[in-house]
Amino acid sequence: MLVVPKGHHLLSKKNINLKSLQDEPFLLRERGSGTRRILEEKLAKQHGINFSHFNIIAELGSSTAIKEGIRKKSGNLVLIVMVDSNRIET
Repeated sequence: MLVVPKGHHLLSKKNINLKSLQDEPFLLRERGSGTRRILEEKLAKQHGINFSHFNIIAELGSSTAIKEGIRKKSGNLVLIVMVDSNRIET
């Protein structure tokens, strides 16, 4: 899942590939979290890449903290994360 704040330039794109995301700033869960582990495994198995290919600007301790970062638009944040079913209102 890719989540960006309102007004982000990626919202106008129909298709987004991982290579085009490599320079975008990312918020992620902290190392060792189950959410991050699952995402790391999927990126490695399905695409042969890891997070060293991306611009990680913060590693946060909860999905709630990540959602808040997006709400506050702390820069042009891009997020790849598995989150709960609660919507993020921006």
